[in-house]
Amino acid sequence: MPKDVSRKPRSLLEIMQWKATEFRQFMLYTGPVALLGAIKCDIYRNFMLLSVSMKILLSPSLCTQYSDYAEELISIFVKNFATLYGKSFF
Repeated sequence: MPKDVSRKPRSLLEIMQWKATEFRQFMLYTGPVALLGAIKCDIYRNFMLLSVSMKILLSPSLCTQYSDYAEELISIFVKNFATLYGKSFF
């Protein structure tokens, strides 16, 4: 884990008690590994669109070079969201 991760990951069973830093850690580091093979492929791919775009935008060096790509990834994520989870979550 990178130095900016200050908490040991908690179980998904405790998600209602997670703090914002735990959601960030899951999105950027543990989620891509933990969810691989555990959820439907199309849902995993959509999660990865969000994860990769956030990694780009949170890195000053990557953001400078790849911000347009991150914007494309986020647009695809949003477009897929209603299809995958239903319009009531949109």
